[in-house]
This record gives sequence, C-alpha cells and structure tokens, in this order.
Amino acid sequence: MPSSSPRGLLDSVVGLCFTLLLAAVALHVAVRLIEAVWPVLLLILAVIGLLALATWLLRNRGPGW
Repeated sequence: MPSSSPRGLLDSVVGLCFTLLLAAVALHVAVRLIEAVWPVLLLILAVIGLLALATWLLRNRGPGW
C-alpha cells in the first residue's frame, strides 16, 4: 500500500520522472538505431527483390530453360 507521507509521495514522483526519462532515452536510442540501419536494410531488400525478379523472369521466359 503506498504511503501518504510527503516523503513517500516525493519518492514516487521522482521514481516516475526517472522512469519517464529512461523510457525517453530508450526510445531515442531505438529511433537512432533504426535510422542508422534503414539505408542498408533497403539496399538488401532491393537486391533480394531484383534477384527474385530476375529468377522469375528467367524461369518464365519460355522453352529452353
């Protein structure tokens, strides 16, 4: 049961503020990591897509392959 003393309330508020600060820092780091990885991820997906398209085109080209 939470205490109703001023000290207990102050501890709860400080704990909440620290938790919010930690969550904001974690979100900031996650966004920066996604920003750093995004171009490489798009390049990899583009290469995989081109390889899949080339494979599909070669297989459906007609007789002889």
